[in-house]
Amino acid sequence: MTDNKQNIEFEIERIVNSGYLKESNLYQISDFYFDFEKDSYWIINGGIELVFPNGAITFGWKSEFNMFNIITGKFNELYEFDNYKTIKDDGVSKLKTLAGKKVTQVDLKWIEFEVYDPDLEDFVKKETVIEINLEFDSKEKLQIASINYELTVDDQPYNFRNAVDSELLIALNRKFDLNNAG
Repeated sequence: MTDNKQNIEFEIERIVNSGYLKESNLYQISDFYFDFEKDSYWIINGGIELVFPNGAITFGWKSEFNMFNIITGKFNELYEFDNYKTIKDDGVSKLKTLAGKKVTQVDLKWIEFEVYDPDLEDFVKKETVIEINLEFDSKEKLQIASINYELTVDDQPYNFRNAVDSELLIALNRKFDLNNAG
């Protein structure tokens, strides 16, 4: 959740434009996550950290707000506990191929919602990023979105939709059509 939309957009652009992607890291809080590497997408509940020469961008879980949030910083600056793990298995090898490539386009999707401000004793409107789409100089695309979904009888996710408080979709070279359910 951010109080200054223009500032976060400026900072993300500044970091992304600083050079090639150095590394990407996926983080998981619980033991289970969906790994559909053959289909080039993953569903996790921790976050993703994209490291560039002049900083990092993290889209991940923020316990204080009980929702996903985007920051210009590392995952451990966003998530305040130590009960997470870095996903390092072969299942994310396709995602690791983006290292050394330059982002040529950034598209942020925002959502507005209300939160209670105890100081004002009233609800106030806030905005947060719900989806980020990146295009690289190699024409590869990365979609990162805070989502919810349903499960089939054999526990396969379907009916993806935007949601700030469920899980994170990471899709490489495919674009999921997400409605703006919030």
